[in-house]
Amino acid sequence: MSERGSFATELTWCITCHQAVGTVLGDLLLQAAASVREIVFWDNETGAFQQGLWAGRVRGLYAGEELDVFTSEVNPALAAVLCHPLRLAVFADSGASQVFVVDREDRPEVS
Repeated sequence: MSERGSFATELTWCITCHQAVGTVLGDLLLQAAASVREIVFWDNETGAFQQGLWAGRVRGLYAGEELDVFTSEVNPALAAVLCHPLRLAVFADSGASQVFVVDREDRPEVS
């Protein structure tokens, strides 16, 4: 997926992280006029979750807004719920792109 305004996560192996990413993306990005799709790979023998990823489109009103949405809203929300680091690639409509690494170490401190 390299269409401008799009994003994709790396494959997730942890079902807890995978579900948390889906919840955060669904809650935050649907407010940003986005579409979010889940791609899951299941074990053929047991039917258990093996790995999955999330991908979709984010529409912005100004050049680079897609990157700003991930930097200021999505990434902090993901850091609060992930148990493993996650890489996300965002391809802004302006042509800019960025790979984010979101880690639980990036959680905002609560005072």
